Amino acid sequence: MAAALALGLAPVAMSSLHPRFRDACRNPAALQATSLIDGSRPLGERLEERGPRDIQWSEGEIPLARQPAQPLHFQILRSYDARKLYEHTVRFASVKLEPEEHEVLRLTSKGVELPIHLVRDHTRSPSVVLAYLFAYRGRPVARPLLALLKDAPRQLLHGSAPLTLFLVEAKAPHRRTAAVEAVAEHWLVAAWHQYRTACAQP
Repeated sequence: MAAALALGLAPVAMSSLHPRFRDACRNPAALQATSLIDGSRPLGERLEERGPRDIQWSEGEIPLARQPAQPLHFQILRSYDARKLYEHTVRFASVKLEPEEHEVLRLTSKGVELPIHLVRDHTRSPSVVLAYLFAYRGRPVARPLLALLKDAPRQLLHGSAPLTLFLVEAKAPHRRTAAVEAVAEHWLVAAWHQYRTACAQP
């Protein structure tokens, strides 16, 4: 098992030493048009916080009729530094979280299964919920590291592809977390379809 893992990691390590980048998305610029995602109110790009391997860090709000003063906050991050996105993803929250629950909800939309991660912290008042979805090479992935390991030979031959993270942060009283989670899930599904449309090959 250890030998197989080492063999799988070798191309990843080599590509990190001599990186070659290739974004297979047909129209990556369209992903920054977050106003096209249903329910979105864009706030722009975090240009000053982007690292050398980051190619997108968009953010915005998702207004809520029942709590207009506390909208949901979304981020879309695309980076060739995949580890930055999948390792300790909760660091992208606006506050330091102490996650009490983490589940993966598998939704199906237009024939595609979307593994949506839900992280809840009820130690705060209001409670904080993170809902997020990863996409790699045009497909949703539940475990990015596993997807990268499986893709290691192609990375070595053709170059690395960016990992995409769609993330929504919600703050609400404990009794309303289910309602805001539903809004977050709806937005993630809409964001996925925009990604799929923008990145589909002709």
